[in-house]
Amino acid sequence: MAASTVPAGGDVIVMDSGLQTTEPLDFRTGLLGDDPRSIVEFLRQANELPDLKGRHLYFVGLGWTASPQPALSIADRRKVVAIWDQIALASGASCVMVDHTANTRSAVANRPAVAIVTPPPPPHPAMPCTVIRLNDANNVGFDFNSTTFRDPPGARATLKQLANLMLRTGESVTLTGSTSSEGSDSYNLQLSQRRANAVKAVLVQLGVQQAASPPSATVRTCPGA
Repeated sequence: MAASTVPAGGDVIVMDSGLQTTEPLDFRTGLLGDDPRSIVEFLRQANELPDLKGRHLYFVGLGWTASPQPALSIADRRKVVAIWDQIALASGASCVMVDHTANTRSAVANRPAVAIVTPPPPPHPAMPCTVIRLNDANNVGFDFNSTTFRDPPGARATLKQLANLMLRTGESVTLTGSTSSEGSDSYNLQLSQRRANAVKAVLVQLGVQQAASPPSATVRTCPGA
């Protein structure tokens, strides 16, 4: 509506939380969990992008709410801004500016009730990382200068326990191979990488999903390893 009354080169100022609750952009349907690019593509396919070509668009108050609308987290406020920014650019706006000043004023009394947008649940707090040493003490040692386990059945039994934990909790691990101090650093680095991959191969066989990034390798002073 604003674009229809403002000529190209003019300014459109939107003062709102950005939590639209009417189709085709109803934030009550979980849009805060969607990728802004997917939302824009949906609007494009539905031919619902406004014509903002040549207009300057200014957003004020995006992501800031007043009771009874639940407050948004920092991540959700950023998502609201990203969604409207992408929509405005896809609609042809020549300039998109966002006023990030916090709007913490109370809601105006005696106004129609608002439709509530329920924010996604907050992320779980980060769990501290722990280090598990896989070596001869728990049957995951290697033959000298080799990627062959000294005790293959014992190594698999130990790694089975680790795999079960990862599958049950969804946790991930970073595998770091090691070697003895004999030989050149270049050779030992390659051997460390192959040993880490040997452990990784067993975990994958046991059902652990393979990550995109490869295991790492370091050269440690471990005589006879």
